[in-house]
Amino acid sequence: MKSITLDLIQLLKTEYGVNALGEILRCIFFSQKKGFGCYETFELNPDVKPLPNEVDHLEENKDITYTCAEWNGIKMRYYWDGDGYLEFELDEDGRAIYNDDCKKDHGWEYTH
Repeated sequence: MKSITLDLIQLLKTEYGVNALGEILRCIFFSQKKGFGCYETFELNPDVKPLPNEVDHLEENKDITYTCAEWNGIKMRYYWDGDGYLEFELDEDGRAIYNDDCKKDHGWEYTH
């Protein structure tokens, strides 16, 4: 896998928009050899470090378990519910982008 610099990520974020940034990060984190990452395959690329799962307690008897990983200081987490939710935390301040329908290559949004 070719490496991507953080400067390039910043360029994508500012010049090309959130959809380009989300899809580049998807390709960095997930192998695309067996299909669309975080939809048809959940195999992480070799440069990506798996992290412990995280659990959000939403309401009584309803928890969401996120699968997590990290690459070059960028944290990824996802859960699969039929549509899938994929999120990339871009910096220490918690700025992130997410896609709440991983089957699509668009629909990325900033969390704040």
